[in-house]
Amino acid sequence: MIGQPFEVSTQAASWLFTEESLSLCRKQAVKERNGKRARKFASGFDQRSTSTGSTTVKPSFPESDEDNLLPPFDIFEPRSNRTGLTADEQDVMIRFHSHQMSMVIGPNAVLPELMRSASVLATAVMLFRRFYLSNCVLDFQPRRVAIAACLLASKIEEEKVPIGALEHATEIIFQRVKGVQLCREELGSLSARDIEIAEKQLMEGVNYQFICHHPHATIQSLVSEIVHSDFFLDDHHEHPHPTDATSSYRPKNSFDLRDQRRVELENKAMMVAQSALLFSDVPFLFSPAQIAFASLSMALACCDMCASGTTTSLLAGSIHPTLHKYIRSKFAGKPESKVVEFEEEVVAITHMVVRSPVMDLNMLSMWAGAQRREEVVAHQAEELRIVFRKVSHLRSPIAAKLSPKPQQSFRKRKAEMPPMTQLGRSSFVSPSPVSNSKIPKVTPNRVSSASA
Repeated sequence: MIGQPFEVSTQAASWLFTEESLSLCRKQAVKERNGKRARKFASGFDQRSTSTGSTTVKPSFPESDEDNLLPPFDIFEPRSNRTGLTADEQDVMIRFHSHQMSMVIGPNAVLPELMRSASVLATAVMLFRRFYLSNCVLDFQPRRVAIAACLLASKIEEEKVPIGALEHATEIIFQRVKGVQLCREELGSLSARDIEIAEKQLMEGVNYQFICHHPHATIQSLVSEIVHSDFFLDDHHEHPHPTDATSSYRPKNSFDLRDQRRVELENKAMMVAQSALLFSDVPFLFSPAQIAFASLSMALACCDMCASGTTTSLLAGSIHPTLHKYIRSKFAGKPESKVVEFEEEVVAITHMVVRSPVMDLNMLSMWAGAQRREEVVAHQAEELRIVFRKVSHLRSPIAAKLSPKPQQSFRKRKAEMPPMTQLGRSSFVSPSPVSNSKIPKVTPNRVSSASA
Protein backbone atom coordinates (compact mmCIF):
# COMPACT_ATOMS: atom_id res chain seq x y z
CA MET A 1 0.00 0.00 0.00
CA ILE A 2 1.57 3.28 -1.14
CA GLY A 3 0.09 6.44 0.32
CA GLN A 4 2.54 8.99 -1.03
CA PRO A 5 5.33 9.33 -3.60
CA PHE A 6 8.68 7.88 -2.67
CA GLU A 7 10.45 11.25 -2.76
CA VAL A 8 8.40 12.58 0.18
CA SER A 9 8.07 9.30 2.08
CA THR A 10 9.63 8.36 5.41
CA GLN A 11 11.65 5.74 3.57
CA ALA A 12 13.42 8.39 1.52
CA ALA A 13 13.83 10.70 4.52
CA SER A 14 14.86 8.20 7.20
CA TRP A 15 15.88 4.88 5.67
CA LEU A 16 18.29 5.75 2.87
CA PHE A 17 21.99 5.68 3.78
CA THR A 18 25.42 6.00 2.36
CA GLU A 19 27.62 2.91 2.55
CA GLU A 20 29.62 4.57 5.35
CA SER A 21 26.63 5.53 7.50
CA LEU A 22 25.03 2.11 6.98
CA SER A 23 28.19 0.40 8.19
CA LEU A 24 28.35 2.67 11.24
CA CYS A 25 24.77 1.85 12.19
CA ARG A 26 25.45 -1.86 12.05
CA LYS A 27 28.58 -1.58 14.15
CA GLN A 28 26.76 0.44 16.79
CA ALA A 29 23.85 -2.02 16.86
CA VAL A 30 26.13 -4.84 18.05
CA LYS A 31 28.48 -2.70 20.15
CA GLU A 32 26.41 -2.67 23.33
CA ARG A 33 23.45 -4.61 24.61
CA ASN A 34 20.29 -2.63 25.19
CA GLY A 35 17.96 -4.80 27.23
CA LYS A 36 14.24 -5.23 26.67
CA ARG A 37 13.35 -1.91 25.03
CA ALA A 38 14.06 -1.60 21.32
CA ARG A 39 16.32 1.15 20.03
CA LYS A 40 15.58 3.15 16.87
CA PHE A 41 18.62 5.36 16.28
CA ALA A 42 19.00 4.09 12.68
CA SER A 43 15.87 6.00 11.65
CA GLY A 44 17.13 9.24 10.09
CA PHE A 45 20.73 8.41 11.02
CA ASP A 46 22.21 9.41 7.66
CA GLN A 47 20.26 12.66 7.54
CA ARG A 48 21.40 13.66 11.02
CA SER A 49 25.03 12.76 10.38
CA THR A 50 25.20 14.68 7.09
CA SER A 51 23.30 17.76 8.32
CA THR A 52 26.39 18.79 10.30
CA GLY A 53 28.39 19.11 7.09
CA SER A 54 31.20 16.91 8.37
CA THR A 55 31.78 13.19 8.93
CA THR A 56 34.12 13.75 11.86
CA VAL A 57 31.55 14.68 14.48
CA LYS A 58 29.00 12.69 16.39
CA PRO A 59 25.55 12.47 14.82
CA SER A 60 22.84 13.96 16.96
CA PHE A 61 19.97 11.91 18.36
CA PRO A 62 16.45 13.03 19.30
CA GLU A 63 16.67 14.77 22.65
CA SER A 64 13.00 14.12 23.32
CA ASP A 65 13.53 10.36 23.49
CA GLU A 66 16.05 9.88 26.27
CA ASP A 67 15.57 6.11 26.34
CA ASN A 68 16.89 5.88 22.78
CA LEU A 69 19.93 8.05 23.41
CA LEU A 70 22.96 5.83 23.34
CA PRO A 71 25.58 5.91 26.09
CA PRO A 72 28.39 8.42 25.50
CA PHE A 73 30.51 7.18 22.63
CA ASP A 74 32.45 8.34 19.61
CA ILE A 75 30.84 6.48 16.76
CA PHE A 76 33.72 7.22 14.43
CA GLU A 77 36.28 5.77 16.85
CA PRO A 78 34.81 2.34 17.70
CA ARG A 79 35.49 0.98 21.16
CA SER A 80 35.84 -2.65 22.08
CA ASN A 81 32.85 -4.82 21.21
CA ARG A 82 30.94 -5.50 24.41
CA THR A 83 28.50 -8.02 22.94
CA GLY A 84 31.17 -10.29 21.48
CA LEU A 85 29.36 -10.21 18.12
CA THR A 86 30.58 -8.42 15.00
CA ALA A 87 28.42 -6.54 12.52
CA ASP A 88 29.25 -9.06 9.78
CA GLU A 89 28.22 -11.96 11.98
CA GLN A 90 24.92 -10.32 12.81
CA ASP A 91 24.41 -9.67 9.10
CA VAL A 92 24.78 -13.40 8.45
CA MET A 93 22.01 -14.07 10.96
CA ILE A 94 19.77 -11.41 9.42
CA ARG A 95 20.24 -12.79 5.91
CA PHE A 96 19.38 -16.29 7.09
CA HIS A 97 16.18 -15.25 8.83
CA SER A 98 15.21 -12.94 5.95
CA HIS A 99 15.42 -15.90 3.59
CA GLN A 100 13.38 -18.09 5.95
CA MET A 101 10.57 -15.53 5.96
CA SER A 102 9.69 -16.51 2.39
CA MET A 103 8.44 -19.84 3.79
CA VAL A 104 6.14 -18.09 6.26
CA ILE A 105 4.42 -15.52 4.06
CA GLY A 106 4.36 -14.59 0.39
CA PRO A 107 3.90 -16.53 -2.85
CA ASN A 108 5.86 -19.57 -1.55
CA ALA A 109 4.44 -19.85 1.97
CA VAL A 110 4.11 -23.32 3.50
CA LEU A 111 0.42 -22.76 4.28
CA PRO A 112 -2.09 -21.76 1.59
CA GLU A 113 -3.76 -19.29 3.93
CA LEU A 114 -0.45 -17.42 4.24
CA MET A 115 0.15 -17.05 0.50
CA ARG A 116 0.23 -13.34 -0.23
CA SER A 117 1.73 -11.05 -2.85
CA ALA A 118 5.46 -10.44 -3.19
CA SER A 119 4.92 -6.94 -1.82
CA VAL A 120 3.84 -8.32 1.56
CA LEU A 121 6.99 -10.42 1.80
CA ALA A 122 9.14 -7.48 0.69
CA THR A 123 7.60 -5.20 3.32
CA ALA A 124 8.11 -7.83 6.02
CA VAL A 125 11.78 -8.26 5.10
CA MET A 126 12.37 -4.50 5.00
CA LEU A 127 10.81 -3.97 8.44
CA PHE A 128 12.83 -6.87 9.81
CA ARG A 129 16.11 -5.53 8.41
CA ARG A 130 15.37 -1.98 9.56
CA PHE A 131 14.87 -3.20 13.11
CA TYR A 132 18.31 -4.79 13.31
CA LEU A 133 20.06 -1.66 12.11
CA SER A 134 19.49 -0.40 15.66
CA ASN A 135 19.28 -3.60 17.69
CA CYS A 136 21.24 -6.77 18.35
CA VAL A 137 20.20 -10.39 17.84
CA LEU A 138 21.35 -11.12 21.39
CA ASP A 139 18.70 -8.77 22.78
CA PHE A 140 15.84 -9.75 20.47
CA GLN A 141 15.46 -13.25 19.05
CA PRO A 142 15.35 -12.87 15.23
CA ARG A 143 12.74 -15.57 14.72
CA ARG A 144 10.21 -13.72 16.85
CA VAL A 145 10.89 -10.39 15.15
CA ALA A 146 10.69 -12.01 11.70
CA ILE A 147 7.28 -13.56 12.33
CA ALA A 148 6.06 -10.30 13.88
CA ALA A 149 7.23 -8.50 10.73
CA CYS A 150 5.14 -10.90 8.63
CA LEU A 151 2.06 -10.08 10.71
CA LEU A 152 2.67 -6.34 10.61
CA ALA A 153 3.40 -6.33 6.86
CA SER A 154 0.11 -8.08 6.12
CA LYS A 155 -1.70 -5.26 7.91
CA ILE A 156 0.30 -2.53 6.18
CA GLU A 157 -0.28 -3.98 2.70
CA GLU A 158 -3.95 -4.66 3.53
CA GLU A 159 -3.58 -8.40 2.96
CA LYS A 160 -4.13 -9.51 6.54
CA VAL A 161 -3.31 -13.00 7.77
CA PRO A 162 -4.60 -14.70 10.94
CA ILE A 163 -2.06 -14.83 13.74
CA GLY A 164 -3.03 -18.45 14.37
CA ALA A 165 -1.85 -19.38 10.87
CA LEU A 166 1.53 -17.81 11.55
CA GLU A 167 1.73 -19.76 14.80
CA HIS A 168 0.93 -22.97 12.90
CA ALA A 169 3.52 -22.20 10.21
CA THR A 170 6.30 -21.83 12.78
CA GLU A 171 5.37 -25.23 14.22
CA ILE A 172 5.45 -26.88 10.78
CA ILE A 173 8.87 -25.43 9.99
CA PHE A 174 10.17 -26.40 13.42
CA GLN A 175 9.09 -30.01 12.88
CA ARG A 176 11.08 -30.04 9.64
CA VAL A 177 14.31 -28.76 11.18
CA LYS A 178 14.14 -30.13 14.72
CA GLY A 179 16.65 -32.82 13.83
CA VAL A 180 19.34 -30.18 13.31
CA GLN A 181 20.35 -28.65 16.62
CA LEU A 182 21.49 -25.23 15.37
CA CYS A 183 18.43 -24.74 13.18
CA ARG A 184 16.19 -26.00 15.98
CA GLU A 185 17.43 -23.20 18.22
CA GLU A 186 16.90 -20.49 15.59
CA LEU A 187 13.64 -21.70 14.03
CA GLY A 188 11.62 -22.62 17.08
CA SER A 189 7.84 -22.59 17.14
CA LEU A 190 6.14 -19.51 18.56
CA SER A 191 2.87 -18.79 20.33
CA ALA A 192 0.47 -16.00 19.44
CA ARG A 193 1.54 -14.22 22.62
CA ASP A 194 5.20 -14.31 21.54
CA ILE A 195 4.30 -12.81 18.17
CA GLU A 196 2.21 -10.02 19.68
CA ILE A 197 4.97 -9.00 22.09
CA ALA A 198 7.56 -9.01 19.31
CA GLU A 199 5.24 -6.93 17.09
CA LYS A 200 5.18 -4.13 19.67
CA GLN A 201 8.98 -4.21 19.93
CA LEU A 202 9.26 -4.18 16.14
CA MET A 203 7.01 -1.13 15.79
CA GLU A 204 9.12 0.77 18.28
CA GLY A 205 12.39 -0.35 16.69
CA VAL A 206 11.42 1.03 13.27
CA ASN A 207 10.28 4.31 14.85
CA TYR A 208 6.68 3.63 13.78
CA GLN A 209 7.62 4.22 10.14
CA PHE A 210 5.90 1.35 8.37
CA ILE A 211 5.38 2.29 4.72
CA CYS A 212 7.83 0.57 2.38
CA HIS A 213 8.20 1.29 -1.33
CA HIS A 214 9.25 -1.56 -3.64
CA PRO A 215 10.29 -1.89 -7.29
CA HIS A 216 7.63 -4.48 -8.22
CA ALA A 217 5.10 -2.13 -9.82
CA THR A 218 7.84 -0.26 -11.70
CA ILE A 219 9.23 -3.53 -13.04
CA GLN A 220 5.83 -4.58 -14.36
CA SER A 221 5.26 -1.31 -16.21
CA LEU A 222 8.82 -1.20 -17.57
CA VAL A 223 8.67 -4.75 -18.90
CA SER A 224 5.34 -4.12 -20.57
CA GLU A 225 6.61 -0.98 -22.31
CA ILE A 226 9.96 -2.42 -23.38
CA VAL A 227 8.63 -5.74 -24.69
CA HIS A 228 6.08 -3.94 -26.86
CA SER A 229 8.66 -1.52 -28.25
CA ASP A 230 10.19 -1.92 -31.70
CA PHE A 231 13.81 -1.72 -30.53
CA PHE A 232 13.28 -4.75 -28.28
CA LEU A 233 12.27 -6.88 -31.25
CA ASP A 234 15.15 -5.46 -33.30
CA ASP A 235 17.72 -6.25 -30.58
CA HIS A 236 16.46 -9.82 -30.24
CA HIS A 237 16.01 -10.41 -33.99
CA GLU A 238 12.41 -11.39 -33.67
CA HIS A 239 11.06 -9.73 -36.84
CA PRO A 240 10.25 -12.78 -38.95
CA HIS A 241 9.69 -10.79 -42.14
CA PRO A 242 10.43 -7.36 -43.69
CA THR A 243 8.01 -4.69 -42.56
CA ASP A 244 7.23 -1.19 -43.73
CA ALA A 245 4.93 1.61 -42.73
CA THR A 246 2.12 0.43 -45.03
CA SER A 247 2.27 -3.24 -44.15
CA SER A 248 -0.58 -4.46 -41.97
CA TYR A 249 0.54 -8.10 -41.92
CA ARG A 250 1.55 -9.64 -38.63
CA PRO A 251 2.56 -13.24 -37.89
CA LYS A 252 -0.15 -15.32 -36.29
CA ASN A 253 1.76 -15.81 -33.05
CA SER A 254 3.51 -12.42 -32.80
CA PHE A 255 1.50 -11.31 -29.77
CA ASP A 256 1.95 -14.69 -28.14
CA LEU A 257 5.70 -14.30 -28.58
CA ARG A 258 5.69 -10.87 -26.96
CA ASP A 259 3.57 -12.10 -24.07
CA GLN A 260 5.95 -14.98 -23.56
CA ARG A 261 8.90 -12.58 -23.52
CA ARG A 262 7.07 -10.29 -21.13
CA VAL A 263 6.33 -13.06 -18.64
CA GLU A 264 9.90 -14.38 -18.85
CA LEU A 265 11.48 -10.96 -18.36
CA GLU A 266 9.11 -9.97 -15.57
CA ASN A 267 9.73 -13.17 -13.62
CA LYS A 268 13.50 -12.85 -13.89
CA ALA A 269 13.50 -9.17 -12.98
CA MET A 270 11.29 -9.90 -9.96
CA MET A 271 13.66 -12.65 -8.86
CA VAL A 272 16.64 -10.30 -9.10
CA ALA A 273 14.81 -7.62 -7.10
CA GLN A 274 13.78 -10.14 -4.45
CA SER A 275 17.34 -11.50 -4.15
CA ALA A 276 18.70 -7.97 -3.86
CA LEU A 277 16.19 -7.28 -1.08
CA LEU A 278 17.20 -10.40 0.86
CA PHE A 279 20.95 -10.51 0.38
CA SER A 280 22.27 -7.04 -0.45
CA ASP A 281 22.26 -3.49 0.89
CA VAL A 282 20.71 -2.09 -2.29
CA PRO A 283 17.30 -1.23 -0.69
CA PHE A 284 19.07 1.01 1.86
CA LEU A 285 21.21 2.81 -0.73
CA PHE A 286 19.01 3.37 -3.81
CA SER A 287 15.44 4.23 -4.70
CA PRO A 288 12.96 1.54 -5.84
CA ALA A 289 12.91 2.99 -9.37
CA GLN A 290 16.68 2.62 -9.70
CA ILE A 291 16.47 -0.94 -8.39
CA ALA A 292 13.73 -1.71 -10.93
CA PHE A 293 15.89 -0.52 -13.85
CA ALA A 294 18.89 -2.47 -12.59
CA SER A 295 16.81 -5.63 -12.10
CA LEU A 296 15.45 -5.37 -15.62
CA SER A 297 18.93 -4.75 -17.04
CA MET A 298 20.17 -7.93 -15.34
CA ALA A 299 17.13 -9.88 -16.50
CA LEU A 300 17.79 -8.82 -20.10
CA ALA A 301 21.44 -9.81 -19.69
CA CYS A 302 20.42 -13.20 -18.33
CA CYS A 303 18.25 -13.78 -21.39
CA ASP A 304 21.30 -13.08 -23.54
CA MET A 305 23.38 -15.47 -21.43
CA CYS A 306 20.84 -18.24 -21.90
CA ALA A 307 21.19 -17.77 -25.66
CA SER A 308 24.97 -17.36 -25.85
CA GLY A 309 26.22 -19.24 -22.78
CA THR A 310 28.54 -16.41 -21.72
CA THR A 311 28.70 -13.94 -18.84
CA THR A 312 29.97 -10.99 -20.84
CA SER A 313 26.66 -9.14 -21.04
CA LEU A 314 26.13 -9.28 -17.28
CA LEU A 315 29.63 -8.34 -16.20
CA ALA A 316 30.45 -5.83 -18.94
CA GLY A 317 30.06 -2.85 -16.60
CA SER A 318 27.41 -1.02 -18.60
CA ILE A 319 23.65 -0.93 -18.85
CA HIS A 320 22.00 -3.39 -21.22
CA PRO A 321 21.70 -1.97 -24.79
CA THR A 322 17.94 -2.50 -24.96
CA LEU A 323 17.38 -0.67 -21.69
CA HIS A 324 19.84 2.03 -22.76
CA LYS A 325 17.74 2.69 -25.87
CA TYR A 326 14.57 2.79 -23.77
CA ILE A 327 16.03 5.30 -21.31
CA ARG A 328 17.24 7.55 -24.13
CA SER A 329 13.86 7.52 -25.83
CA LYS A 330 11.85 7.84 -22.62
CA PHE A 331 13.88 10.71 -21.14
CA ALA A 332 14.84 12.52 -24.32
CA GLY A 333 13.86 15.88 -22.81
CA LYS A 334 16.04 15.48 -19.73
CA PRO A 335 19.52 17.02 -19.47
CA GLU A 336 22.25 14.69 -20.67
CA SER A 337 24.09 14.89 -17.38
CA LYS A 338 21.03 13.70 -15.45
CA VAL A 339 20.49 10.76 -17.79
CA VAL A 340 24.16 9.72 -17.59
CA GLU A 341 24.10 10.00 -13.79
CA PHE A 342 20.99 7.82 -13.62
CA GLU A 343 22.56 5.16 -15.84
CA GLU A 344 25.73 5.16 -13.72
CA GLU A 345 23.66 4.52 -10.59
CA VAL A 346 21.88 1.62 -12.32
CA VAL A 347 25.26 0.14 -13.26
CA ALA A 348 26.45 0.57 -9.67
CA ILE A 349 23.45 -1.42 -8.43
CA THR A 350 24.21 -4.15 -10.96
CA HIS A 351 27.81 -4.38 -9.77
CA MET A 352 26.74 -4.50 -6.13
CA VAL A 353 24.26 -7.30 -6.77
CA VAL A 354 26.52 -9.40 -9.00
CA ARG A 355 29.58 -9.12 -6.78
CA SER A 356 27.76 -9.89 -3.54
CA PRO A 357 29.27 -13.13 -2.18
CA VAL A 358 25.89 -14.45 -1.07
CA MET A 359 23.85 -13.64 -4.16
CA ASP A 360 22.55 -16.64 -6.10
CA LEU A 361 22.03 -15.78 -9.74
CA ASN A 362 22.15 -19.40 -10.93
CA MET A 363 18.35 -19.43 -10.80
CA LEU A 364 18.32 -16.93 -13.67
CA SER A 365 20.59 -18.69 -16.15
CA MET A 366 22.73 -21.75 -16.70
CA TRP A 367 26.05 -19.93 -17.17
CA ALA A 368 27.38 -21.14 -13.80
CA GLY A 369 27.92 -24.86 -13.47
CA ALA A 370 26.51 -27.09 -10.78
CA GLN A 371 29.94 -27.44 -9.18
CA ARG A 372 30.23 -23.68 -8.58
CA ARG A 373 26.74 -23.63 -7.07
CA GLU A 374 27.63 -26.46 -4.70
CA GLU A 375 30.76 -24.62 -3.61
CA VAL A 376 28.80 -21.44 -2.86
CA VAL A 377 26.14 -23.33 -0.91
CA ALA A 378 28.78 -25.23 1.07
CA HIS A 379 30.57 -21.99 1.94
CA GLN A 380 27.34 -20.35 3.10
CA ALA A 381 26.40 -23.40 5.18
CA GLU A 382 29.75 -23.43 6.94
CA GLU A 383 29.53 -19.69 7.59
CA LEU A 384 26.08 -20.16 9.13
CA ARG A 385 27.27 -23.00 11.34
CA ILE A 386 30.11 -20.91 12.73
CA VAL A 387 27.88 -17.91 13.46
CA PHE A 388 25.09 -20.05 14.93
CA ARG A 389 27.51 -21.68 17.37
CA LYS A 390 28.89 -18.31 18.43
CA VAL A 391 25.44 -16.76 18.95
CA SER A 392 24.29 -19.82 20.88
CA HIS A 393 27.38 -19.57 23.10
CA LEU A 394 26.86 -15.86 23.70
CA ARG A 395 23.19 -16.31 24.54
CA SER A 396 23.79 -19.04 27.12
CA PRO A 397 25.60 -16.97 29.78
CA ILE A 398 23.29 -14.04 29.14
CA ALA A 399 20.22 -16.20 29.71
CA ALA A 400 21.77 -17.77 32.81
CA LYS A 401 22.62 -14.36 34.21
CA LEU A 402 19.20 -12.86 33.59
CA SER A 403 17.13 -15.81 34.78
CA PRO A 404 16.33 -15.75 38.54
CA LYS A 405 17.80 -18.52 40.66
CA PRO A 406 15.22 -20.86 42.23
CA GLN A 407 14.65 -20.24 45.92
CA GLN A 408 14.78 -23.20 48.31
CA SER A 409 11.93 -23.74 50.73
CA PHE A 410 12.43 -23.13 54.45
CA ARG A 411 12.02 -26.83 55.31
CA LYS A 412 14.63 -27.86 52.71
CA ARG A 413 17.13 -25.34 54.03
CA LYS A 414 16.55 -26.55 57.62
CA ALA A 415 17.05 -30.15 56.57
CA GLU A 416 20.44 -29.29 55.04
CA MET A 417 21.64 -27.59 58.24
CA PRO A 418 23.87 -29.63 60.63
CA PRO A 419 21.94 -31.23 63.51
CA MET A 420 21.72 -29.16 66.67
CA THR A 421 21.75 -31.19 69.90
CA GLN A 422 22.32 -28.33 72.25
CA LEU A 423 20.90 -24.91 71.72
CA GLY A 424 23.29 -22.15 72.54
CA ARG A 425 26.35 -24.34 71.95
CA SER A 426 29.22 -22.59 70.22
CA SER A 427 29.12 -22.90 66.46
CA PHE A 428 32.85 -23.67 66.46
CA VAL A 429 32.30 -26.96 68.34
CA SER A 430 31.19 -29.86 66.18
CA PRO A 431 28.14 -31.66 67.54
CA SER A 432 28.50 -35.28 68.55
CA PRO A 433 27.35 -37.69 65.85
CA VAL A 434 23.77 -38.64 66.40
CA SER A 435 21.56 -40.83 64.32
CA ASN A 436 19.14 -38.89 62.15
CA SER A 437 16.28 -40.93 63.50
CA LYS A 438 16.93 -39.64 67.03
CA ILE A 439 17.08 -36.01 66.03
CA PRO A 440 13.90 -34.21 67.06
CA LYS A 441 12.25 -32.21 64.32
CA VAL A 442 12.94 -28.55 64.96
CA THR A 443 10.20 -26.20 63.91
CA PRO A 444 10.37 -22.38 63.75
CA ASN A 445 8.11 -22.07 66.81
CA ARG A 446 10.34 -24.29 68.99
CA VAL A 447 13.45 -22.40 67.92
CA SER A 448 11.88 -19.07 68.83
CA SER A 449 10.64 -20.35 72.20
CA ALA A 450 14.02 -21.85 73.09
CA SER A 451 15.73 -18.63 72.23
CA ALA A 452 13.32 -16.78 74.48
